[in-house]
Amino acid sequence: MKRNSLKAKILTGIVTSFVFISSSSIAFAEEMNKEKSMSVTENSNEIVQKDNTRHHCNDDKEKHKDNMKYSLESAMKDKIITAEEYDKIMKHISDKCDKKLEINKNKDIYDDLVDNKILSKDKAKDLKKYIGKNMKLKIDSTLDQLIKDGIINKKEAKEVKKAIKERKPLEELIQKGIITQEQYDKIIAKLHNHSEKCSCNE
Repeated sequence: MKRNSLKAKILTGIVTSFVFISSSSIAFAEEMNKEKSMSVTENSNEIVQKDNTRHHCNDDKEKHKDNMKYSLESAMKDKIITAEEYDKIMKHISDKCDKKLEINKNKDIYDDLVDNKILSKDKAKDLKKYIGKNMKLKIDSTLDQLIKDGIINKKEAKEVKKAIKERKPLEELIQKGIITQEQYDKIIAKLHNHSEKCSCNE
């Protein structure tokens, strides 16, 4: 159990680096574990020594792997990476998780892929830009849908977007009384494309 938990944390760090990738990219701040930055340059491409809060499904590594696979599969379909490169990236990440290896804290996952000769510098740059753009669009569309569904209002959505952009855990919004725990759970569920009743809590 403890070994699986550690593997999940390492995978979480790796996966998150696909999401937090540039100052213009909005991503899932609550993906991170509340420990000193894990294995990658966490939350964006530069944060290395910040405490971060993980959300309620952080221990379910398969959920994070699904998020990562979706992003990479989209990149493959749009010809940002080839099928061979996709396979190599997935294997590389799985190997790091299994062996509990860390990525250089001064680099992000994209630099790591270049260093390991999986992607060229240009290809890694294109992938980074592509995933960053897609993640921002996903955040925007998700918040718009939550507004339409009456889960949050425009002011709350603005605060959520601001917190994510500033790489702050969304749980801070609960503490400040900006959103409720119920709203938080629904936001996270929508962002991560899985049901509100997360199996990892069972």
